[in-house]
Amino acid sequence: MENTEDAEILKTILEGKEKDIQTLLQKIEELERREKKPKEFGHVDYSQIPEHMREGLEGYIEYGWELGGFLYSVLTNDLLRTVKTADIHNRFKLLQWVDFCLEFLPGKSWGSPEAVAYWTKFREEHHQQTFANPGTKKEGE
Repeated sequence: MENTEDAEILKTILEGKEKDIQTLLQKIEELERREKKPKEFGHVDYSQIPEHMREGLEGYIEYGWELGGFLYSVLTNDLLRTVKTADIHNRFKLLQWVDFCLEFLPGKSWGSPEAVAYWTKFREEHHQQTFANPGTKKEGE
């Protein structure tokens, strides 16, 4: 649970205190929405993906590096291309890749070719701005 409000909602549901089914369903939906909320950018645990993929993915997330075939297909949700371009290490870790994206990657950084193009441009611009003006932070992070 993220906060005490979530805990109170869950307690109400589990104890059966809420008698109105519509209100109960709304409370459950609110908890589900909160659970799906993206993590704060900056908390990326790269140890969950194969070691030989970490540098490229970290470069993309942090600096907007261009992606190779497999990473591009994963981050653009192209299942057919993902399976066809996966090496032996990645082919058996496709579920871990999905979990990794959902758990750690900023929502704006993956999901479609447009999202990947946006993120690449956004991080390149951010990196250039930070390099030109150390200590500044661009909105949207």
